[in-house]
Amino acid sequence: MPSARLPVQRHKQKVQAPALKPKTEVNVTGPVESPYVGDLVLGALDGSVTTFAVVAAATGAGQPASVVLIIGMANLFASGVSMALGNYLGTKSEEEFREKHRRREEYETERFPEVEKEEVRKIFAEKGFQGEDLERAVEIITSNKKIWVETMMRDELRISPEARSPWLSGLAMLIAFILAGSVPLIPYLISLFEPGLRAFALSSSVVMTFAAIFGVGTARSLVTGRRWWTAGIEMAVIGAIASLTAYVIGRVLGILSSSGIWSLWNGDRSAKSDRVLDQPK
Repeated sequence: MPSARLPVQRHKQKVQAPALKPKTEVNVTGPVESPYVGDLVLGALDGSVTTFAVVAAATGAGQPASVVLIIGMANLFASGVSMALGNYLGTKSEEEFREKHRRREEYETERFPEVEKEEVRKIFAEKGFQGEDLERAVEIITSNKKIWVETMMRDELRISPEARSPWLSGLAMLIAFILAGSVPLIPYLISLFEPGLRAFALSSSVVMTFAAIFGVGTARSLVTGRRWWTAGIEMAVIGAIASLTAYVIGRVLGILSSSGIWSLWNGDRSAKSDRVLDQPK
């Protein structure tokens, strides 16, 4: 009967034909889809906040511009390389984990095809497929080995089948970290050549850093689909909390150091050590 085949034909067209875009489209993920955008955003945020936190702490402790610049540069490259290597190893571990399960699914689809087909049938039954539509969906999925394996990974194991390069992931992290992390140091570098600007180094660094952090936040909206100003403000608030904490700690330690408390404490320890050594055995 022609009418009995209508649901199957309609489902076949839905599976094989390209998806049609509705007139009113809701952007959920944002216009940019790249496996490395997250690495760039994280690297830029961590680079700018971490470097500025170190700069703020050193400035709060009363260090001169040259010392602040040396500490900031050392932190920038050491932390950048560390973050990049960590991201490389993390991504490499994820890819090894993904490849291990891919090989297992490929083995199972070859050795136990009927068992794997039944698992596909259960997956699509949970999605709402029934009757002939369900059987046709199973037939279409299992007719393509690559799609079959990816379906099992995504829907059964909850593992994304999309691969990422560990080298590109680490490189993206390093580049973003160095570029964004250099921003807080620019005013201090300029103040070395223009001594009259040293008094404005910290305030200039604050403005430039938070402009960069806000820019990184707006870049997140390309991935998340959120309003650009909301993402920017959220990132700026996070950076402000970390930076203010570092500045206050550096300021407190600087005050304690300049007040001679450290010297008194160390002198007291030295005196106690001398008394212990002078005691008769």
